[in-house]
Formats: sequence, structure tokens, C-alpha cells
Amino acid sequence: MKIFISAPKDKKFFIECVEAVAKARNDEWIYCPDRFRKLKDLQLLKEVIRELTDAHIVLMDLSMKKFGDEWYPNSGVMIEFGLLMKDTTKGLGFVYMFCDDKTKRDNLPPMVPRVKVQQYSENHPEALKQMVSKALEEFLRESPERERKLLEVYGATTTLVKQQIVYGNP
Repeated sequence: MKIFISAPKDKKFFIECVEAVAKARNDEWIYCPDRFRKLKDLQLLKEVIRELTDAHIVLMDLSMKKFGDEWYPNSGVMIEFGLLMKDTTKGLGFVYMFCDDKTKRDNLPPMVPRVKVQQYSENHPEALKQMVSKALEEFLRESPERERKLLEVYGATTTLVKQQIVYGNP
């Protein structure tokens, strides 16, 4: 399975926990800022869109930063969130959302389904790894239902296309 990690660059704790879980499971992962560091503007956006499309699941850290009395989301994460909202074959059914325990759910942007955002503490890496493992297991368990819904929307497709959309490359 291919995991897309969407997180602010300063959230190394989250990124490293997801990578550790993916490595233990023999899953592939991508974190675009590491892979496409030298790309700019449209070239970078095209690569991010390609990777989002190719990924089977997105693990997103929506942690916000506080400047003065205001909370601000990470612009890169919000762009990826917007791209997923536009994607007709994926959408939020392929996204598991997290934030640090400093970020109050009420401060998250209004388009984020706050009840689906799981909070973690940077003092407890094993707890976050368990949350990530649970999300990956849940995603795989729900794959048959996702396939049924895609077939309702898109009609009969080839097995190869279904496997690519729902499970990943055969």
C-alpha cells in the first residue's frame, strides 16, 4: 500500500511515526517536501497531484500554529486537502486526519470535519504509531465497501482499474 504523508515540515514527530509504521508493515510512503524539494510552482503542484492520485491512503497532520492570538493552518497541507476535496475517486474517504494536542479542534478551518481529526501528543510516540496502524487497518478492512460505492458511481470497470483505485497496484 502507498501512503501519502501530508504534514507541515516542522512536524517531524508525525512524519517519523508514520514512516516507522509504514516501514514495519512493508508499505511505501511519500512525503513530497522531501522528494520534490527543488521543484517550484506548477512543476511541484503536478508532482503532488500525481502522488496524491497514486497513493492509496493519505495521513494528514492538520496541526496549526499560533501567532499572537490567531491560529493558522499550514498552507501546503490545506492545498493538499483542497486537491483531495476535488478528487472524485478519493475524497475524504481516503484521508485520516490528525493534529497535535496543542491544536484545538474548534480552531481548525471550517471545511475540516473536526470530529474525524484525532489528536496526538508528541510525548507519546507509541500512541501515535498505534493510531496510525489502526487507521491503516481500518482503511484495508473498509476497502470492499469503497469498491462497491465506486462501482455504483462509475459503473462496471475492469478488475485492474478497481484494484488500482481501491487496493493499489496488483
